[in-house]
Amino acid sequence: MYNSDESLMVMKALCDIMAFSSNEREEVGTDEDVLPQGYGEFGLEVTNPVPVHTLLGLRLYLERLRTKDGVKVAYERIGLMLAPNSPYGIEVYSIYLEKQEIAILYICPNNKKNSEKAPKGFQLASLSVRP
Repeated sequence: MYNSDESLMVMKALCDIMAFSSNEREEVGTDEDVLPQGYGEFGLEVTNPVPVHTLLGLRLYLERLRTKDGVKVAYERIGLMLAPNSPYGIEVYSIYLEKQEIAILYICPNNKKNSEKAPKGFQLASLSVRP
């Protein structure tokens, strides 16, 4: 049976492995929860995307995303955009709650770590291991 908490822990472990293996190549992006050059509403404007580490890290971030009430959301990739303040492509996702779009989220996967900050109106589920 599918266990969401276990799935999150597996994805976190894979992200850690990828981060370790990427230490040998040139690091790009930030290791902060927000992009230093970002402006506008965090995560909700292309000029202030959520920084994450790799596309796997992007998936982990989206799997942790919850409404302020703690309800898991669904998501669908819209595409890739450019922002005037970033040399990297910005991934664009529709965020859904009960099949209704509630937000458009902008994410930059070219960073040293996944942000622990959630956009306004959202929170991130914990990655803690259950006993």
